[in-house]
Amino acid sequence: MKKPLLRIVFVLLAATVAAQGLFMLGSKGLQRYHHYRSHKFEMIFHGKHDHDLIFIGSSRTQSAIDPMQVDSICGTDSYNLGVEGANLAEFHLLFKAWLENHPNPKMVLLTLDLSSFDLSRRFFNPVAYYPYLESEAVSAAMSADDRRPLLLRALPFLQVADYDDYTRSTCFKGLRGETDVHPAARVFQGFLNSDEKGMTGADTNIRYTTIPVDEEAKKMLEEIISTCRSRNIRLILTYAPEYREGWQKHASNSAKILEMITKLAAKHKLPFLRHDQLDICSDPALFVNTGHLNKKGAAVYSRLLGETLRPYLIAPRPAD
Repeated sequence: MKKPLLRIVFVLLAATVAAQGLFMLGSKGLQRYHHYRSHKFEMIFHGKHDHDLIFIGSSRTQSAIDPMQVDSICGTDSYNLGVEGANLAEFHLLFKAWLENHPNPKMVLLTLDLSSFDLSRRFFNPVAYYPYLESEAVSAAMSADDRRPLLLRALPFLQVADYDDYTRSTCFKGLRGETDVHPAARVFQGFLNSDEKGMTGADTNIRYTTIPVDEEAKKMLEEIISTCRSRNIRLILTYAPEYREGWQKHASNSAKILEMITKLAAKHKLPFLRHDQLDICSDPALFVNTGHLNKKGAAVYSRLLGETLRPYLIAPRPAD
């Protein structure tokens, strides 16, 4: 009786060790392939740097705001926390995680998209956060998404169950030495943009839709506002540059969403900068698609943003 039981235990241990070994190999491949993201997340979740200004948002922040350009005008030390596909669930997570280790910034620039309030998919790529489950912010966010962070920390190889075909393929690409960052990419302090070309015609990837607005997302934004107020951090809301309001024209409720943000900003005495109304938004040579600036556009916009933010950095924060 003992020998069969020992065999079962041995097989289970061997399988666990093998699974963990394969998981570690796959993780190494993922980190190599996504080395830009890995470096950025290490800064966010493990860094302790004192940055004056942080930019939070989706890919429209990640690829549009170059901290070097802004800092050269404002005399600041800033960092870009933009993450591809992020909505308010991820904005909330990134901000909380930043405050776990870093000193309070003087200012937060939060760029809101029309889709920021849609939590139908809380995380664009939840696997990217698994290496940082020890963070209270990450653990809480994963729990809210029914992902069992304690189990994933205790048995890390179970994380592989959440790998989709794309993630599995990038594991192999990374192990072969490939990376997702183009050699010509401009990378600095969380900023990434590798797009040289401008728009040459209509953006055919946009579909007419009605964008969901989740009440929980509103609460997350209110919590970000409350945290900034309690920590004496100046918060500025923005809507990113957009070619001829292309995304807004394809969302039936875009006006209502923007009106909601405008009223919320007024309620809390926050600036809401509508950068979709800048002159650059009529120049297709500055955009790679309707919602994203190319490298040249990002450089132009970052300088404009620096000039816009400089007075806010000097002026005292309005009383509540």
